[in-house]
Amino acid sequence: MGQFKAVYLVGGDPEGWISDLQAEAFSKTSTVIVQDILPSPVLKHATHVLPSATFAERDGIFVNHKGLAQAIHKSVRPPRDSRSDGRILWELAERRGLVHYETLREEIAVALPELSRLADPALNGNGVLTGAAAR
Repeated sequence: MGQFKAVYLVGGDPEGWISDLQAEAFSKTSTVIVQDILPSPVLKHATHVLPSATFAERDGIFVNHKGLAQAIHKSVRPPRDSRSDGRILWELAERRGLVHYETLREEIAVALPELSRLADPALNGNGVLTGAAAR
């Protein structure tokens, strides 16, 4: 079995998403990037920590189990040191300026046919059906 040189982990589960034993698996990984909203056992192995915003502190889209995509909007500002997932990924992709979610939805819609309806303006109302649910 091979050894990872780098790993990017995204958490966010208030109940905990990784055990001490599982976190120990990253002790020999040279680069461990952790994006999370809460402390976890893997932080002791992290070389970089990216404090993430919670669901109430970010804009985005959720697709439910029936394929209904709905827009969400932040209700509070995140703490000063945390960033939304979209902002973190925007910066990692070396994009300039503010995150523009409509542009991202259009790009996703082109790249993934199953999510093509994300570019539909109706998403901002009651949502749109995606994938097989849209047919």
